[in-house]
Amino acid sequence: MKRLVGVILATLLAVTACSDPGKENEGVSIPISIPSGTVISQPADPPASAYARLQSISTASDCHVVGDLEGRFTKSQMPQYLACVVPNIDRWIDSTYPAMEHPKGYYFIPSGVSDVLVTAEGNCPLNDEVLQYCSGVDQIFLGQKAVWQQYSLYGEAAPSAVVAHELGHHFQHVVKMTRAMGNAQIRYENQADCVAGAYIAWARGHGVMSKSDVRNLSGSLIDASEADGPGRDHGTERERIRAFDLSYLNKKHLQPPLRNCNEYVPELLLVK
Repeated sequence: MKRLVGVILATLLAVTACSDPGKENEGVSIPISIPSGTVISQPADPPASAYARLQSISTASDCHVVGDLEGRFTKSQMPQYLACVVPNIDRWIDSTYPAMEHPKGYYFIPSGVSDVLVTAEGNCPLNDEVLQYCSGVDQIFLGQKAVWQQYSLYGEAAPSAVVAHELGHHFQHVVKMTRAMGNAQIRYENQADCVAGAYIAWARGHGVMSKSDVRNLSGSLIDASEADGPGRDHGTERERIRAFDLSYLNKKHLQPPLRNCNEYVPELLLVK
C-alpha cells in the first residue's frame, strides 16, 4: 500500500498544469434543507421525454467479459461496461452498509441526448458529458462521452471511482446533509472522494480490480480537481488524493472504511 501512495504522489507532483476537458458536471449534489413546517407543492413526476433516450443500468445484470476489463470495450460499448461495474457497486453497499438505502436508479446517457431534468431541488442536465447524482430524483446519470473519457484515459477503475463518488452524494442525501454552495461545498466533495476510496478498497479486496488498475486513478482525481482559491467548489489535487487515500489505505483500521469519511462532516455522520 505504501508503494501505491508513492506512485500516486509522484504522479501528482509531476503534473504542473492540466487541462480540464472531462471535469465532472455534478449538478446538485446535496439536498436543500427545508425548515420544519414549510409547505411545499410537489412537482409532477419527471416528464417521460427526459428519460426517452436514456438506458437504465441494471444492478442485477451479468458481466459478459471474463477477467480484466481494461481495453475490452469501445466507446459504443460503454453501456456493457457499466453493466459490469454497477452491480459490483450495488453489492458493496449491501456488504458494507446494509442499512443504507440504494439510489432509485442508474442511467446511461448516449451521445446526442440534450435535455434537462427539472426537480424541486434543482435542474439536472442530461447530456453525454455529465457524471452526476441528481438528488431531486435520487438517481445517478452517466454520460457516454464522460464515461468513455474516464475509461480510455485513466483505465477501468476510473469510471467505477466516479460512480462511487456520485454514490457518496446519494449517501449524503439519505442522511440529510445540508446543501452547500461555493467553498462550503468542498468538504462534501472531498467526502465523496473518500467514499470512492472506500469502494475501490473493497473492489481490490474482492478481486474486482487489480493494483495496476488503481494506480491510474491519480490522473482522474487530478483531472477533476481545482486550483486553490476563493471561487472553487471542489478539492485541490492534494485534497482529492488525500480524501481518496483516507479510506482506501484505512490507516485507522476502521470498519467499514467508510467511517474514515465522517471526518469531513463530523456534525452529521455518514456512517455510524
